[in-house]
This record gives sequence, structure tokens and C-alpha cells, in this order.
Amino acid sequence: MSPPFPPHMGRRGYKEFIMAKFTDRLGRDWTLDITVHDIIQVRKGLGIDLFNAFAGDYALYSAVVSDVEKLVGVAYILCRDQITRGGLTEEDFGKGVAGDSLRGLADAFSEALVDFFPNARGREVVRATLAKAQELVELRTSLLAQAVAQLDLASMSERPNLGSTNAPASSASTPLDLPSAP
Repeated sequence: MSPPFPPHMGRRGYKEFIMAKFTDRLGRDWTLDITVHDIIQVRKGLGIDLFNAFAGDYALYSAVVSDVEKLVGVAYILCRDQITRGGLTEEDFGKGVAGDSLRGLADAFSEALVDFFPNARGREVVRATLAKAQELVELRTSLLAQAVAQLDLASMSERPNLGSTNAPASSASTPLDLPSAP
């Protein structure tokens, strides 16, 4: 028998009730569960209004997840109690977030932020939008990788004037027009 759902969950189901988590590069697990208090603390501490993260063209959301400093700053505020309980500092937390753990953090933040909002239909729309955006990123990355793989460096290096520009030559290669000695 599955556990009873809290009344506010409605049809969301147990899977959505599980909090978002990520593991840092040092193997520490972090849970992101965004509350009104957290959103107020992020606004006070960083000037980022997460209440409006998905407004309009999602510019604020995009600004947070694409800026490592903002993302880790928000995560620090959201994980502050866990950090304190673990006897860690802000610096300790930041040193644990790099590489693949940044992707995990961004995914957990996105999940937690979407789950914060009370409108079930709105959450579905935001999830679908974020999924399509991720598909687009993956497609562009794949196309770029294909283009790079198809580069023929040997034929490019045989072209005349490879690397030349329209910029004037440096002073090291341009004779100076000095007056002759008397």
C-alpha cells in the first residue's frame, strides 16, 4: 500500500513529493526543497526574485541556471541549514560543486523550483518547456560535434593566407621610419 499523500498534493503523486537532490564532486548529498522562506532569503541575499523565475520568457530562470556564481549562491542559501549541520563553510560547499555536479545542481534546482509552485497544470507546462529547451541544447551540441568532426584540418592548413587578418602588422615586423644619423 502506498503512503497517503498530503492533501495539498492532489493528483501530483508520490514521485513529485520526493525532494530534489544532487551529489557534489566530493560525494556529499544535498537536498533542495524550496519554501517561501527560502525564496525570501534568496531575494534578500542575492537580489534574485525566484517568485518570478518562470515569468515571460523565463529570462530570470535562465540567468540563474546559466551563471555558475548565481546558481551556487542560490544553492548555498537553499542548503544553508544542511551546510551548518555538517560543520561546513560556504567555501567548503562551493569547493564541492564543479563539473558534473554542476549539472546535477542545475537539474535539482530546476526540479525544486518547479515543485515550489502550487498550480499543477502550470508545473506540467514548465516541465514540458524545460524538457524541450534541454532537447534543443542537446540537438545543437550534437550538430556542433558533427561539424567539428567533419573539419578537414589538413586542407585548411594548405590554404594560402591561413590566419591572416586585415589588421596592420605589428610594430615588430614593420620597419620604423627613423631619421638617419647625421
